[in-house]
Amino acid sequence: MANDFVFGGFGCFEEKGTGFFGEFLALLSSAADNRERISAFLDKNGFSGADVSGAIKRFFLYAKETHKADFDKNPSVVFLLYKCIQFLTFDDFKSIFPAKKSVVEQNIYDYSTEIFKSKDADSAVENFARGFISSAFSVRNIEKNKDEKYDDDLSLLQKLFAFLLFDSAEKLGLGRTGDFCTAGAEYWSAEKLSAVMNALAQKLDFNGKAPIELPDFRNFSGKHFGRNESVLRLLYNFTRPEQALKEGIINELNFVREQQRAILPIWPNTRKDNFTPSDASSEIRRVKENLKTLKSIDFGFSDSAFSQTFFINDEEKAKSVTRTIKCRCFSESEMEWESIERKKGRIFARRKERTMIKKSLDSKFLYPERNKITHVGENFAVFTLFTKDYKERDKYMWEELFLQAFFDARKYLEKGPDKEISKQLIAILDYFFEKTTRPLGLPHRTPAELYKRVFNNGEIAIPYSEIKKTNVFSNLTDTEIRYLKHFLGFLYCSENIAEDFILRNKAKIQVYLIYLTLELTKLESAKKK
Repeated sequence: MANDFVFGGFGCFEEKGTGFFGEFLALLSSAADNRERISAFLDKNGFSGADVSGAIKRFFLYAKETHKADFDKNPSVVFLLYKCIQFLTFDDFKSIFPAKKSVVEQNIYDYSTEIFKSKDADSAVENFARGFISSAFSVRNIEKNKDEKYDDDLSLLQKLFAFLLFDSAEKLGLGRTGDFCTAGAEYWSAEKLSAVMNALAQKLDFNGKAPIELPDFRNFSGKHFGRNESVLRLLYNFTRPEQALKEGIINELNFVREQQRAILPIWPNTRKDNFTPSDASSEIRRVKENLKTLKSIDFGFSDSAFSQTFFINDEEKAKSVTRTIKCRCFSESEMEWESIERKKGRIFARRKERTMIKKSLDSKFLYPERNKITHVGENFAVFTLFTKDYKERDKYMWEELFLQAFFDARKYLEKGPDKEISKQLIAILDYFFEKTTRPLGLPHRTPAELYKRVFNNGEIAIPYSEIKKTNVFSNLTDTEIRYLKHFLGFLYCSENIAEDFILRNKAKIQVYLIYLTLELTKLESAKKK
């Protein structure tokens, strides 16, 4: 295998050139599917594999071991490796950066391997015991020293990650990839990457107020995930080819949800039935603090051109509605507790369903959006308002919740920027409100009078016992019920969307998930300490 490749000089980020670097980079950067040509090129240069991923893995490992000195002084080498990632399978990519074993685990592995290889089993076992006991006494000293190989891996991952950020910045017109690599400067430093991330956040209308601080990856540690897991996921998911980028976003949403549930659980253990008052108090305090933290980090971004279409009736043409909405990752980031308390050794928790539904009027949530794609899930607000699970209905006084949804939606529409369209939407809403409240027998001459009879300062003014006796759907035909469900889905940012929401906002979503993944990783590292 050749070991004298000449890589491009400092700042060589052009997709052209001669020599190994130039030819390989051109193949990696081409819009065409060059897998066969890449395999042939690598095979010709001594890096054969069963497929393109295997061949690139061999080259990656070679470069990682023999060109380590180039990673700091010649960013073009790292850039070439960054361009390779898109052709690797995740298993191959992960195997290039293996998870760190503890000293004890590594010793067991090493000595066990020795036993299996040895022809003299008794002697091997004796050597294993002697060596393992000896090493066990030095574990504490060894653990105090840095694992240089693992830190080198994290350092390289941080450099590769730098190009993920630079690539995003270039696509958004904030500069060319090579421009971010200044001679003599650490282009991968946490300070440099934080500056680029904040420029991206400002460009993409992030809602956070405080500056974003990206960490030095070598400081990562974790109880639930390996030190390098989050960076591996980001690099793999967001270097996919354009046609596979949506899949990469979905995969990253899956991972960030795993992170949130493990690092910031916001629901108490409601199955345990022997909580002491002190333990219950600690558990309740923990989930309340976690929810507060989740709200602060999942601050979201704005979409000022969220476009939908709707029909007043079959005779009129579709109308276009454009509005500004907020987008967060988790719906729980808008959650509030109705009650959370200990009763008879158990913790009972209930959230404010009305708040969650009301927030859906001007918000979208990425993880629920992922659910709609992966298993055709319904919008949370629509699902709750039209559920047929009567046990669930009884938990949150469903009939009241259904009527409150009309009040909140009307207030939202009254503030709409397009008065003419808002007027038409309010007319549809009032029509259905009158029909759903008709069983209550409330005299009125106008919709405004009806709302005043049902509500007092936004709260239901009629005893729940009276409302519960009625059937809000009794005066609606099946067709009207379907129309109402669809109409509310439209109001809750879920129906008749003009474009694929994820693809239209892919740049914002990608950068936001980079931020959120690393923010959760920082939290896990802080908790481990």
